Amino acid sequence: MKASEVMQALYDSEVTVRTEPDGSWDGGFCAQIGDDQNGWKHPVIYGRTWDELVTNLAEHVTSKEPDGWFAKRWRERRGT
Repeated sequence: MKASEVMQALYDSEVTVRTEPDGSWDGGFCAQIGDDQNGWKHPVIYGRTWDELVTNLAEHVTSKEPDGWFAKRWRERRGT
């Protein structure tokens, strides 16, 4: 699954994500789940590359909501 497809699937399953470059370490990216209005519900997720960040994000969402629509789709695409 391409990074853009993962991000679209997260959006489709109503998982709100903020992503940005991470200035605290060597040029990677970070993401948070949630929003300013409802709060940031999970720890910050990091990746050295965009693809690594999106994979880490998908794994995190899947571990927190294993029966959710996104998790089912993610496992199906990964063949697990």
